[in-house]
Amino acid sequence: MNGEVKVLSVKDRWEAMDEKTREHIKMWHKSLSLIKANAFAYKQAGANPVQMIEDIEFILQMLWGFPCDANFHSHWLDIRGCECPRMDNMDRIGYGRVINQSCPWHGNNERYYESND
Repeated sequence: MNGEVKVLSVKDRWEAMDEKTREHIKMWHKSLSLIKANAFAYKQAGANPVQMIEDIEFILQMLWGFPCDANFHSHWLDIRGCECPRMDNMDRIGYGRVINQSCPWHGNNERYYESND
């Protein structure tokens, strides 16, 4: 390969992985969706949904074969009630996060939204 590095697309990675890994990825994405949509219920049950999302993002990076790096996480923005600037954070993927200090999940004031369900 003369020192060339081949960059695999997500599609190439998906096609190259075994069925068991694909099933694990699907399962973790389902869990992620449930946590994001029901964060307040998880909080009420004594869990930390913010940390759960972070942990799952690391697991998914590992399963996909990407380096484990929180700077490339994006699901934390999807937690119901997050007030952090989505567009600013998506523009900064790989370079750190922009946190709204009044965000009930990521800010420093520890308030949490009640469920609207």
